[in-house]
Amino acid sequence: ATIASEIYFHGADHVYYFLAGSDAAYRDTSAGHIIKLEACRYFGDELGKSALVLGGGIDGADSLYRYKRGFGPNGLRTFRLEWRCEQPKVEEWLIEECRSRDSEWHPRERYLPLYRA
Repeated sequence: ATIASEIYFHGADHVYYFLAGSDAAYRDTSAGHIIKLEACRYFGDELGKSALVLGGGIDGADSLYRYKRGFGPNGLRTFRLEWRCEQPKVEEWLIEECRSRDSEWHPRERYLPLYRA
């Protein structure tokens, strides 16, 4: 059984953490930590990448941000994120799907992609 999984992208020098998930029944195994450590080893040692960019959180003070910050407490860097939707009709359809499941749901400002808010 798969208990945790993570998706990374990599460019010429950096690796970018994208998405992760784990089975709540196995959360106490810290499988996500093990995956990140293995990703650092693989991308750094085997592929020669210089940095793993975990990204931020939602507002700079949330639990996701604190979790990521724990991997590099002195590694805080300012970065800029740009978002461009290549298929706006698909994005709008996904937003409407979210609304149809919860009439009080609405996209949150500064949360990307909008339909994941």
